[in-house]
Amino acid sequence: MNNTSLYQKYRPTNFSQVIGQDFVIKTIINSIKMNRIGHAYIFSGPKGIGKTTIAKIFSKAINCLQFKNDICGVCENCKLIQQNEVIDIVEIDAASNNSVDNARNIIETSHFLPTVLKYKVYIIDEAHMLTTSAWNALLKTLEDPSPKVIYIFATTEVHKIPSTIVSRCQTFEFSRLTNFQLLGLVNTVAEKEKIKIDKESLDILISLSEGSARDALSILEQCSLYSNNDITKECIYDLFGLVDINEKIKLLKLIIANKSIEVIKIIDQFENKGVDFIKLTTDLTYIFVDLLIYSNTKDLNLVKSFDETNINTIQIDKNKLVEIINLCQNYYSTINLSNNVKLSFEIFIFNLADLLNKSHNVSSKHVEQTKELKSGVKKSTENNVNNSKQWILDNFNKIYTTKEIQIKTGNNIKRSEKVADVDIEKICIQIINNRSSEYIKNARNLFNELIEENKFNDNFSYLINGKKVIVASQNGMIILFDDQIDAELLNKHITNTEVQKKIIKKISQPYYIVGCDKQYILNLKEKVKEYTNNNIYSEEPDLSYLRNKLKESNELGTFAFEIFGKID
Repeated sequence: MNNTSLYQKYRPTNFSQVIGQDFVIKTIINSIKMNRIGHAYIFSGPKGIGKTTIAKIFSKAINCLQFKNDICGVCENCKLIQQNEVIDIVEIDAASNNSVDNARNIIETSHFLPTVLKYKVYIIDEAHMLTTSAWNALLKTLEDPSPKVIYIFATTEVHKIPSTIVSRCQTFEFSRLTNFQLLGLVNTVAEKEKIKIDKESLDILISLSEGSARDALSILEQCSLYSNNDITKECIYDLFGLVDINEKIKLLKLIIANKSIEVIKIIDQFENKGVDFIKLTTDLTYIFVDLLIYSNTKDLNLVKSFDETNINTIQIDKNKLVEIINLCQNYYSTINLSNNVKLSFEIFIFNLADLLNKSHNVSSKHVEQTKELKSGVKKSTENNVNNSKQWILDNFNKIYTTKEIQIKTGNNIKRSEKVADVDIEKICIQIINNRSSEYIKNARNLFNELIEENKFNDNFSYLINGKKVIVASQNGMIILFDDQIDAELLNKHITNTEVQKKIIKKISQPYYIVGCDKQYILNLKEKVKEYTNNNIYSEEPDLSYLRNKLKESNELGTFAFEIFGKID
């Protein structure tokens, strides 16, 4: 009985058999030919792309007695290594041998010269799992190495390796394999193993492997066993809990039509079929990305989820797609880490339904207003309409909210803002005018506590992308965002009662949390000077608006009536 897996059976044994990583291989070969071999290397990159395999080939190559552009495979050293009859090449799994005692054992044995080969090589896999003490123990050895000892650290998480170690090693960043490279590998192995697989199934398999040769061959082997060497897309769907594109389209159509009962039934059916809801979330995100790409380019070659038969089956306003994609990204991490994946997925779907129905069920008057806004955009903007994200940034406030209010200032200056029924600019200027270092310190502590305690709470998803608190006063804080859309999304939910309830429990009052990107802050600087000179917006932000929102939602009286007293 042969119990060798396909990925082990077809593991490369020399450089010429390796797929991809051309830069790494060329550099290594040149270093051997020029006799400029380093004493320590870090091979980093995703799983299953050849880090440990190339480390093993490298250890053969530097000990090969007839090396030219590749190992000869016939010299005495090559034969001994191939037959595992030498102790000069040591493989260590740092996941289970990560203590300082294990590191000391490496150090002690490294002092001995190679017994047979030219070089003694230590291949340390999953190197990021080594403890800090273990790394500290190895530090001196790496700084003053033996001329006949080489260390190769393989890792998927190079950022966890101490910088003092990284600076003493040559680091090679391995890349994921391309679909074309994996296609050639899987086709070759399938042909040799007499496994039948059609093109559609092959494309699905390649997509599942996510650039990993090991995963591609593991999936191929698993599917071949399940299907008796005749792989179809149905067997892949069954094995890995995938959903057919037509089923995804059906789900999205029901969401758009706001048919909640049917949506729940389909999700229940998915659960019974063993569907992977995390993968389904990713697939839905790609669908929306493809819709955005196609709406801007009309080029089917750039689309992966659809073909000419179904590309027009889902109609969503392209100016809404970026917001939907952001929602998908925010929920992915929540679903991925959830203890109840199905429940988290259902919450995501109903939030998605809310966004989609807002996109479709607008009043005719608002549609006409939107058309007028679009037609009023300058020619230069129209020429760049393919950049839909920028178009949204320019017109966000005008298009996505229909209600506007007028807020009077001290000098009877009227301002019109359309985000969450509140003047965001006014609040920002008030916070800036009343800022202090103590308020900023307290606000940062509050922000960190809110994120840490509620990172799996959907109501706090709009806060997660915030970089840091940059300004704070007694009644509010301003959070810096890299992306203006993320900041706008936070501001649209500034009155979220669930968030305000958590805040009140911590500081005994409601509190404004406002999002701004760097450009918006820079634009505010001049206005702050102008308003400060005229003594406008000099007071703290008024909390009565937040309190009234809590009162309207019947939340205020449940736990904070004693704090605020009667609200007229």
